[in-house]
Amino acid sequence: MLTRGEPHPQIYVVFPDHVDAFDLSAAVRSDPGGDAGATYQRIRLNTAGTPTFLVMRVEAELDGVDTTFAVALEAYGPPAQAWAGWLQYEVEEGGVGGLVGWQEHEGELAGADIPEPILGILFPHSTLRPFAVEPPDTGPAPVNAAFGELPADKEPPGTALEQSEFTVQLMVRDLLDGRVQGVCVVRTAGRAWEVWNPVDFDRLDASLDDLIRAVANRPDDTADGIAFVMMALFENGERGVQLVAERGDERMERRLIVDHDGELSDQCRTVPIADEERWLGIPPSREIELFGDTQGEA
Repeated sequence: MLTRGEPHPQIYVVFPDHVDAFDLSAAVRSDPGGDAGATYQRIRLNTAGTPTFLVMRVEAELDGVDTTFAVALEAYGPPAQAWAGWLQYEVEEGGVGGLVGWQEHEGELAGADIPEPILGILFPHSTLRPFAVEPPDTGPAPVNAAFGELPADKEPPGTALEQSEFTVQLMVRDLLDGRVQGVCVVRTAGRAWEVWNPVDFDRLDASLDDLIRAVANRPDDTADGIAFVMMALFENGERGVQLVAERGDERMERRLIVDHDGELSDQCRTVPIADEERWLGIPPSREIELFGDTQGEA
């Protein structure tokens, strides 16, 4: 797995009788817009529990210092867990390289002391896409969906803040534990709620706004409230859950940041929206074939 002392970037799927290898160097040459982390997670999803390893070099600037990691990892779970090992180098002023040393982590990822560039592989942002090096899938995009009703003693959300709180209670733990991946759209109408989670967002060929509007607005049936929620890496390198909820004339954004001890800090703010930017009451700009191939119902 090593060539001239540096890792040859590959994804390895270890079956009982053979090993499949996905060459990331060849993939990036044919499709520069793809992402290694998104590709790794796609392959993990498609191989359903088969041990899947990633080996690659990761370059980043940490605290103003150009840093290189040789990384090997295997993710598993739920809950979200991984074995990760990395050999860290730093390039100091004048171009002199310094070896920091080999480090490892094994176990749950909540609160793990793993460098952010490596966490970005394990938790790629949902807007990043896998390398398009295989024939594209056809037909409706598969979707995980869940449906339910509020218990009799619980009132439906009445504000954007309450819509966001309902979404936090419904989805955040599953996202943090890795039981749900990618973007989820949560819809409420009366006492009924729905969750729509595209297995492969890239196949929708639609913006996030259009996906949300398609879930919110059906013929003669507009939702009372709508929200999207997903794992995210924020501007300052912090990892957590991003959630934006809309109800009535309000839109609320929440960021639940995971600290080094695995605890959550909750940041909440009102987001101003123009009429033409709303999700509720505005149909998507194009038809989205979303509901014809639903996988699972709860």
